[in-house]
Amino acid sequence: MLAKGQYIARFDGDDIAAPDRIEKQLHYLEANDLDIVGCQMHSINEIGEHLTKSISPVGEDIVKKVSKYVSPIAHIWLAKREVYDELQGYREIPYAEDYDFILRALDRGYKCDNHPEYLMYIRHRQGNSASVASLLQRKAHNYVLKLHKLRIRRGRDNFDVLSMHKKLSSSILIEKLHSTSSRCLALAVQQKSMYRRFFFIFLTVLLSIYNMQYLYRRLIVRNIMRNKK
Repeated sequence: MLAKGQYIARFDGDDIAAPDRIEKQLHYLEANDLDIVGCQMHSINEIGEHLTKSISPVGEDIVKKVSKYVSPIAHIWLAKREVYDELQGYREIPYAEDYDFILRALDRGYKCDNHPEYLMYIRHRQGNSASVASLLQRKAHNYVLKLHKLRIRRGRDNFDVLSMHKKLSSSILIEKLHSTSSRCLALAVQQKSMYRRFFFIFLTVLLSIYNMQYLYRRLIVRNIMRNKK
C-alpha cells in the first residue's frame, strides 16, 4: 500500500467525478461514523452519453442485507486507510476483488454505506468487464461468497490462489453453454414482447446455472430495495 493519507479514494482513469464528490463522501463518512462510503452513479458510454443510473443501497442495514447477494458498494468508494491496512489490501480474485474486499470489511465489523447522491459517471466500454456477462465473473462471485460464509462459520476463510484457479476453471462445454445463455440474456433485454422476453429468459436459466443464480440474486436485491424502511 503506497498511499500515506488518512483516506483512500478509488477512481478509474476514464470515469468522471462530480467536482465535490470527495468532499461530499468525506462529510457523509464523518457525519455517520463510517469506514467506507460509496455513492450513486450514472453510467455513460464511450462518448459520454447517458445510459442508466444506479440505485445503490443506502443505510448500513440495507447494505449488509444486499451484500449477501451482490456487492452493495461500487468500486468508487472513499475509505479510511486503516481498513486497507487491517485487510492487507486486495486479494487477486479476477473480477471480484472489490466485492471480496467489501465482504471482508463487513465481516471485520467495519461500517459501510452509500452516499444518496449521484457523484460519479462510470464509463462502460464495449467488451469491458462491466459489460460482458462472463462465466469467470459469475464463478468468481460465487467464490467470494463462499469465502464469506466460511468466515461467518469459522472466523476465517481458506483463500488460496491455486485452489481459487481450480474453482474458477470450466470445461469447454460449460463455457459454450454459458456463452449461449448470455446471448439469450442479452436478447431477452431487447424484447418488447413479454412472451418473447420470457422465452429468452427461460433459455438463459436452462443453459447456465450461473446466469440463473445471477438473475435470482438480482430479483432478491430488487425486493430488498423495494421493501427497505
